[in-house]
Amino acid sequence: IGGYDLVGDTYQRVWQVEADVAGERTRIEDAAGLPRAAVILVNDEDLTYAKTRFDAASLAVAGGQIERFEDPLARALIASTMWSMCRDGELAAPAFLDFALRLLSVETNSDVIHGTLMNARAALNLYTSPAVTKQAHADFASQLLALAKKLPGGSDQQKQVAEEFARLAVDPHRELLENWLEGKDLPEGLEVPQELRW
Repeated sequence: IGGYDLVGDTYQRVWQVEADVAGERTRIEDAAGLPRAAVILVNDEDLTYAKTRFDAASLAVAGGQIERFEDPLARALIASTMWSMCRDGELAAPAFLDFALRLLSVETNSDVIHGTLMNARAALNLYTSPAVTKQAHADFASQLLALAKKLPGGSDQQKQVAEEFARLAVDPHRELLENWLEGKDLPEGLEVPQELRW
């Protein structure tokens, strides 16, 4: 179990305790007397298989400030927990989509980027109210486009985000996508691969 607090401008681990879970509730004796950290991350360092949840305080910080976590493994574990909570109905789809955009703005691990984009698509398709699904697709696609323009040109981050934008794009984006196929109006550094053309 790791405790993460703001150190300077970033969230870093400030304490860590080991624990073996036994039964429905387990008292963590080694945590007694430790300061309450901004984020308590269960299964810190991914040492076992576990389905985890955030308490309300940890959720507010981890969900709203993921871009300030330096440790890539901590970010990946937070992303896993956020998706698990969304999938199980404990976190609203719009909140997960906001988190996903924050994470994608800083994440460089290709697998985490891919997984986050897939989960965001599932949140849109499966966990968004049918009354707003179309608009939610349009809004999220527009946000991905804006993000693709900010990410390093030619990077894997940019490529994956741009490809997901193309998958989710709706009628208002049609003209832009046609321009992309002609090599126009592309985010700086982005090339349109054959798989994206399909």
